[in-house]
Amino acid sequence: MNFPEDLRNQIKTHIADRCGLYFRDHDLRNLETGVSQRMMSRGFDSVHSYYLYLTTSEEKESEFRELLNLLTINHTYFFRNEPQFLALKDKVLPELIERKMGETFERRDGKKPLLRIWSAGCSTGEEPYTIAMVLMKTIPHPEDWDIEILATDASSEAMEKAKRGIYNENSMRLVEEPYRSKYFTKVAGSKQSGEWKISEEIKRMVRFGFLNLVGDPYPPCLDIVFCRNVTIYFETKTTIRIMEDFAAAMTDPGYLFLGYSESLQYLTDKFRMASWQDGIYYRKVVGKSDEAKSLPSWTAKESEPEIEEYVEEIPLPALTSIIEQQDPVELKPEDFESVRQQILRFIYLKEYGKALALIEKVSVEGARMADIHYLAADICANRNRHEEAKARLRKALAIDSLFAPAYYLLGCMDLEEGKIAESKEHLNRALYIDKDFVMARFYMAQVLRTEGRTGDAIREYRNTLAALAKGTPGPRSQMILQSSGFNLATLKSVCCDNLERLKLES
Repeated sequence: MNFPEDLRNQIKTHIADRCGLYFRDHDLRNLETGVSQRMMSRGFDSVHSYYLYLTTSEEKESEFRELLNLLTINHTYFFRNEPQFLALKDKVLPELIERKMGETFERRDGKKPLLRIWSAGCSTGEEPYTIAMVLMKTIPHPEDWDIEILATDASSEAMEKAKRGIYNENSMRLVEEPYRSKYFTKVAGSKQSGEWKISEEIKRMVRFGFLNLVGDPYPPCLDIVFCRNVTIYFETKTTIRIMEDFAAAMTDPGYLFLGYSESLQYLTDKFRMASWQDGIYYRKVVGKSDEAKSLPSWTAKESEPEIEEYVEEIPLPALTSIIEQQDPVELKPEDFESVRQQILRFIYLKEYGKALALIEKVSVEGARMADIHYLAADICANRNRHEEAKARLRKALAIDSLFAPAYYLLGCMDLEEGKIAESKEHLNRALYIDKDFVMARFYMAQVLRTEGRTGDAIREYRNTLAALAKGTPGPRSQMILQSSGFNLATLKSVCCDNLERLKLES
């Protein structure tokens, strides 16, 4: 089918404006496939005609939802990311119960304590129903509480399945006793397919509805928000706006649960990361947001939850002064880390042009310049300009022949290009130089997984976790983590998620 580039971009923009779903260049084939399927269903033979139908017809709202059903991935199961539900049960809910009971006692108005939880992007319902089961297990005398679990999604198809409350064995794989026997019944006549129905008691606790995270108002007075594996589809600026809206809709302090690979680093100062056992969540910052910026980066007391920092950018006048210089500015050693953090912030926000403009205007003596070349290479790699990235890495290796990050990034690009043997060779070189190089270990596990070597991949993910357990990494390792979109806690969570998946597959 002829898919004109201008119309593809118009449809892409329309979807992003309506619901925030963003299609990167390598995802455009999925967009074309979804649009083509809807065109066939509606009997359109031109993309232009379908675009007009999608944007101007009386059926545009229902058609938009049907298109979203094809474009969004609804893959989930009960108790997905178990450590987060343990954190909910053992840490977050006890804190909330104590506070709510105290507030009710002080009011003395006879009203039940209110607990409001929102599952934003609930998909086919497993998440809000899991939340309901955990509440029933954790809250003493739940009948004495006013509990509201709101569950919303942008997919009408997913919502309908959620309301039916019937699930297969794949969705049930992590449901253990007593949850399974207490809250599920086997669907009659489905012994082979293994279908299970959620109990009416749990269904009554959840109220489903359609909601667009980008355009619709949010429910107020929320104590807990689950928004897991949703923002991965959004542009960074959309994610920032959503997090600001979450904070405004939440009580003080509210709790936010995101997906394994989602991080608020550099995005907002409204939330602080916390952890309970292996479960990662966020607490809304109460009071002055400056409090969230006062903690030292990459440190956490052993007795306290891990904290993810909101890193301040360089004051704009100083940054402008550097960029406007005609010749590269020789950085003083004490200024190097501040500039590097600003470059990393630009990379994280995908403001690559600003990052490169700053890189081109700075110079630093000795081995630190290898770090600057690495950051430029990382940007080129993100833009699929691999040859330019490799040229930068050669400059870094000319400064320091044992510069492990260069071999790591070469291994990552090899993996993306399908060069498995070369990828393993470069990653092994990085690990020979630094055996605790956590990102190199992580990508080695990815390579082994690509080869289908499940047992070896499990071992390497465990090696990554062992390296992480050794404590706070040095500045260079921090740089690699940050430029990859991770911090210590999020990388740990992703490793745990991959281990969980591989164990289920093996």
